[in-house]
Amino acid sequence: MKRGQARRLGSLLVAQVINLGAVLVVVRLYPPAAFGQFASLFAVAVVVAGVSAFRLEIAITTASDDDAAALIGVARRLNVAVGGGAALVGLAWSATAGRVDDGGLLEVVALGAVVTLFGLSNTLTYACVRDERYGLVAASRLAVAVVSASGQIAFGLLDPTPGGLLVASAAGYGAGALLLRLRLRVPASGVRVRTVLDRHRGFVVAAAPASLMNSLALNLPVLVAVPVAGGAAAADLALAMRVGLMPIALLGQALLPIVFGEVARQVRTTPETALAGYDRALVRLLMLGTGCLVVLAVGVHALAGRIFGAEWVGVGTMLLILTPFLIAQFAVSPLGQTLNALGRNWDQFVWDACRLTGLTLAFVPLVAGWIDLRAAVACFSALTVVAYVGHVSLARRALRMRAGRNLSRDRSGPETDRPAQPAGGGR
Repeated sequence: MKRGQARRLGSLLVAQVINLGAVLVVVRLYPPAAFGQFASLFAVAVVVAGVSAFRLEIAITTASDDDAAALIGVARRLNVAVGGGAALVGLAWSATAGRVDDGGLLEVVALGAVVTLFGLSNTLTYACVRDERYGLVAASRLAVAVVSASGQIAFGLLDPTPGGLLVASAAGYGAGALLLRLRLRVPASGVRVRTVLDRHRGFVVAAAPASLMNSLALNLPVLVAVPVAGGAAAADLALAMRVGLMPIALLGQALLPIVFGEVARQVRTTPETALAGYDRALVRLLMLGTGCLVVLAVGVHALAGRIFGAEWVGVGTMLLILTPFLIAQFAVSPLGQTLNALGRNWDQFVWDACRLTGLTLAFVPLVAGWIDLRAAVACFSALTVVAYVGHVSLARRALRMRAGRNLSRDRSGPETDRPAQPAGGGR
């Protein structure tokens, strides 16, 4: 491993150790009901923030230099606008529900801040991926972890409420976004914004709805658990999800800039090697994720009461149930934007629609009262594995087709070459 790669991985490891330490402290400072309420609000923020730029941040990775500069500016403005809109909608909902008190107002404002700053951090992260500045991405993740953990613990000591947890999360994402913005140079664009958006309209009309469905699918258990099963059960599920997703954040999502960045580079420069690179990355992630997550789930199941406290003993069982979902997420999520990078936005849209429909059906028996939350989560976990197998098949097919087209152009000679359609241009 090169020195730079070791430094990046070290930063990501420290960030996740900080996150883990913060969780161990937070669950002892905050009551389960407050943590469950925070988890549901944070899930809403993540869903909205993930589509606040209409997935134009993905287009940044494969667009031309002029287009990328314009897309960065548009995406950042959208992040701010959608975050402000989320705060206004939350305020209207709070007024309708009669929750416009100090705590409710703080939650609404913090929710809007999380949406804005999470979105900005995401946009700037993909801009760094384009420039292959993976060390800067790792440093920003570390900043997010340090600031968020410090704030959550401080609020827990002073006033352990869901609003405090949201404020601390917003501060963390703000610190990460600020670090990226200060260190990232964004050149001026020499093309009209409308022209750029037209070239990348596939991301807006297909990739953005697909991303929304993706976020809804991943956060569906927590979003359903709070109103249906109650705060305590939702807290167990939310904590199990948070603990289980930590290895994904470290060695899966945190490696997304490196893994997906390499696939995107191969798609742009040497499409004939992209499929082999995708396969290698997938196998390595699958093996690593299986080992890490099985050990984690068994350990937490055995020691949940000692680690988190007697009121959190249900977390271990819930984490075991979620393990198949977590392994699939670990292996595929860093490569999850491959279809979009290849311009197969409608394939991604159809896949996300089918997955969300299937996973929603897994919770219908729970809402009807036929099964309990654990059984519903088990169905969710199994159906997620099936869905990700389908995604891998679609991505490999798309990579094979791209390599075939590139080979055909090489054989036909320069006189028949055509400019490549920008990723996201639709089909």
